[in-house]
Amino acid sequence: MSRLNVIVLVLVSFVAGLASQAWLVREVSAQGTLTQLKHVDLGEWCPGKEVTISIEAITPQHQSKHYHNAYSFAWMMEGAQTRMVTGKPVESFKVGDVVEEAPKEVSESDILEPIRVLLFRIAEKGKPLTVRSQ
Repeated sequence: MSRLNVIVLVLVSFVAGLASQAWLVREVSAQGTLTQLKHVDLGEWCPGKEVTISIEAITPQHQSKHYHNAYSFAWMMEGAQTRMVTGKPVESFKVGDVVEEAPKEVSESDILEPIRVLLFRIAEKGKPLTVRSQ
């Protein structure tokens, strides 16, 4: 699978997700609201992987240590946050920034003001997207 094929699939999935808002799935958790725009099983093209595109709204809070079973990309639509990863400098994000998280990279965050982020994830199929850790 070439890098160009992956990029094309990502872009097509993103556009399809935005175009299909009639089939939104909302999930409410203690952290906020997650609105799923698109979920695509990559099938034989990329075995064991799936793509999710969603919008997440989170109120000000501290998010304890956690990781994602995915490459995660979050575009900050509203708000501000800081992110802490052991051994790395604290990162601050504001409107317009794009946050990248590697699979299973343990981090914690402080949501400084209400945020809304557009999330794009390439995940391990069948595994939870977010896992709390100690």
